[in-house]
Amino acid sequence: MTELQTGIDLPQGSIDALRRSLKAQAESLTTGPRLAVFGCTHAASVGALAGVNTVTHEFPCIGNLPPTFVDYALKRLGLDGVLVTGCPPAECYHRLGSHWTGQRFARQRDPQLRSSIDPQRVHIYWARANEQTDLEQEVTRFRQALDEQAQPARQSQDGNDENE
Repeated sequence: MTELQTGIDLPQGSIDALRRSLKAQAESLTTGPRLAVFGCTHAASVGALAGVNTVTHEFPCIGNLPPTFVDYALKRLGLDGVLVTGCPPAECYHRLGSHWTGQRFARQRDPQLRSSIDPQRVHIYWARANEQTDLEQEVTRFRQALDEQAQPARQSQDGNDENE
């Protein structure tokens, strides 16, 4: 992969380095639903979720998450879903990061989440640093929802569609 040339990089490193890291993590995922979880260093830890079928990355603020990374995770890496988490909007450590992220994902602020993204494959869940268990439970619920969405497609691929 050639190095991505960007006009703006993230405070903690280049966008190209983040893409390479996500790709390396995604290559180790085996069965679905396979998730990317993006979070904030001041909220519940997404690093604790890394491992079986989950790639993770923490930003200094979730407001640093380029919406194009959701597109990258779903389309280029072939992941099944993306969960975004961070400080609740009224409690954002960096003041407006969660609020701006919510607006971007609702397509109300630039840069926006691309309209080609299936909204059922993207989920936002705000979790304070002391709400780690809540975040873990939400990831499980989201993974189950993605699995249920995929079942009709798997059934029709297998020829087991009950309507036939």
